[in-house]
Amino acid sequence: MATRKTTAGKNSNEKKAEDVSEFLDRLEHPLKPEIQAVRQIILGANDQIREEIEDPSGELEWIAKDRRAAKFRSMSDVMSKRPALEDIVNQWIESMKEKQQ
Repeated sequence: MATRKTTAGKNSNEKKAEDVSEFLDRLEHPLKPEIQAVRQIILGANDQIREEIEDPSGELEWIAKDRRAAKFRSMSDVMSKRPALEDIVNQWIESMKEKQQ
């Protein structure tokens, strides 16, 4: 039987971030360092970013108009695209704020 860590004293954002960290700890992927680097770039781009695992199977389907996929082939590719990725994250945050008003 699977067990889960207690979440007492943690808010939902902390718990979701913990779930992402646990998922990545278990992840076996040849580009894991690049995945972790992209995660840190996105989280560091804007302090309003929150994260959670929406599809624990690891299979995402990009079907919505407001969704985009980015491809990274190596750590040097991640680092060279970092400024653009940070800019896109901040543009996305601003567009979400406008939609909420």
